[in-house]
Amino acid sequence: MDFDHEGLVESDAGHPEARIQRRYPWERQDSTGEVPAQAQRDDSSQQPPSPPVSSSSPESNENGSRSNGKTRADLTREETRRLNICMGNLTNWLMGSSCKTISVPRDLRTHVRELFIRNPAWMLKLEGEKGSRMLERLKDLHVISPQQMEIYQTQGIKSTPGDDFLDYLFRRGIRAVLNFTMVLYEEEKLEAVVSIVEHIAKRGYVPNETTSPEQRIAYLSESRMTPGDIHVKTGLYQGGSRTYPMKSRPRGYVLLINNEEFTHSGGAYGDRAGTHVDGDNLCALFVQLGFEIFEKRQFWNKTKTQMVQIVRDFAGSSIHHNADAVVVCILSHGTTKGRISGTDGEHVTDSEIEGYFGPNECKGLAGKPKIFLFVACRGGERDLGMKISQSSPANGSDVVADTLPSEMLTWSVQTDERGPRMRNNSGPQDKISNSVDFITVHSTVPDHLSLRHTKDGTFFVQEFVKVLAEEAHMYDFQTMLAEVNNRLGQLSHKGEMQTMVFSSTLRKNLFFNPGY
Repeated sequence: MDFDHEGLVESDAGHPEARIQRRYPWERQDSTGEVPAQAQRDDSSQQPPSPPVSSSSPESNENGSRSNGKTRADLTREETRRLNICMGNLTNWLMGSSCKTISVPRDLRTHVRELFIRNPAWMLKLEGEKGSRMLERLKDLHVISPQQMEIYQTQGIKSTPGDDFLDYLFRRGIRAVLNFTMVLYEEEKLEAVVSIVEHIAKRGYVPNETTSPEQRIAYLSESRMTPGDIHVKTGLYQGGSRTYPMKSRPRGYVLLINNEEFTHSGGAYGDRAGTHVDGDNLCALFVQLGFEIFEKRQFWNKTKTQMVQIVRDFAGSSIHHNADAVVVCILSHGTTKGRISGTDGEHVTDSEIEGYFGPNECKGLAGKPKIFLFVACRGGERDLGMKISQSSPANGSDVVADTLPSEMLTWSVQTDERGPRMRNNSGPQDKISNSVDFITVHSTVPDHLSLRHTKDGTFFVQEFVKVLAEEAHMYDFQTMLAEVNNRLGQLSHKGEMQTMVFSSTLRKNLFFNPGY
């Protein structure tokens, strides 16, 4: 199935635009978000009364409530199976159209109220700074209206279960309840999710609509993130001598060059609409990981000469001496052999940019991890993948397409210009190779396209930000990059797939230790 509607997906090689529908699966059709009046009904006469809390519910303390819910790691195999089934149902319901006009039955209202009265710790905290972010999230999902969010922010909100918030939630209809449940899942209120979804499923309030692999994959890519949506979980990994130190404040500095307008490229490239979303999201992510944005800004629309000068000045700065790492992000158009375009259509290579950060050139970063993100096309080849199973959701998924001019459809092998390296066991210990401690991440493999949505940003950055926000508190960087690749592999664009790639000369594990 091809999507050919409002949104636009392009590649970073100056291709003609192609259209794609990017409607949120939870998006309502009316402006207020309220369930239409004709759909409001009292289902109490049609549904059985709410049963008592089942014996399968988690154990309560002597006061009848639990102070803490189970995390994913606490779940048994059976509980994990039930959670997976519930999330499958929840995803299916939200992708369907039936729930848009269904009101909340009375026994479901009673069930939800009793659930949070008995387990108040499972309710979302909607006050304070975290509460403000949570309200923004609920607004984005149309659980609450912008006007209601302003009321809560100015007049406060009762956090006691069974209060006016639940009354308002129920008036919004069952789709609002489903999206509220999705937020509970995001906040790891897992037992509450299972209780609500199983109650709805048992009574058949929302029909299970058949969804195609294309719809399922489109749903996975629909959750557009903004800086306000990015919340990095905190955690500390004690790895001793086998991990890089990561405790400095700031952790290090991030240089971000973001080329959007290519009006002076002589027609070689078009503008990169949507790249501002990538830039903002990367800034929000790295700040929460403990880094500081160099000069507290993105460097917008730079020519090749300007890019080189900015990189040289950044690498030569004394700010790196007290830092534990460095990050360089280049977002632009690109082509084969590592060439990245300035706004004037002239190119600088990725290896040239990395070369300014070796120990000989940048002594303040000697022995410290150096992270490079290059978000750009690397040629015009297409990866059409190989169908491995008739039932595999990742196969046959379509997001959008681009077309390259035939003269750009070239193929070449990316080689390591530095050549092979061999360990020197006899050398002095105070000497370090000029090539170690680098990790370079490309949004696509050599000679291939890198896809970018003109409203949501590149597919790579969307998944990169999500994974690091969710997992940086417990996994090392290379493990998280593998998960980014896994998630990219679940998306396709008119049968064309995208794979990121990274190369590393790191000598130790790299944990970001966010919050510590």
